Amino acid sequence: MQAKYMEALAGVRTPMMLAAFGDCFLKQKNPANALVCLDAAIEMNPDSAKAHKIYTKACCALGKWEEALQHAQLALKIDFDDMAYETEKTLSAKLKPIHEKKVREHATACTAPSLLFLVCV
Repeated sequence: MQAKYMEALAGVRTPMMLAAFGDCFLKQKNPANALVCLDAAIEMNPDSAKAHKIYTKACCALGKWEEALQHAQLALKIDFDDMAYETEKTLSAKLKPIHEKKVREHATACTAPSLLFLVCV
């Protein structure tokens, strides 16, 4: 199947073809190559829900959870479907403790006295 995609890529490349090629790489358990194709598809058509949905799966396979969540949310904005919604909900739940920790750390850093201020006084 990949050979047919390679043959097709020799001609005119479309975002849908690149997204399908990325999906092919993902099914072959090669998410890094999938992201290369999907980056090109999204660059050509940022409103490709299909590319964002496959990008989400590839990022999950690589453990890039925050990037996966961003693409899941973009896919939902473009074209809502139940499966994408469930993926986004799962990713949001997974990342919630991480985001809360970052907010707490940021709040602590903002309220800590500045060393520059202490030196100037």
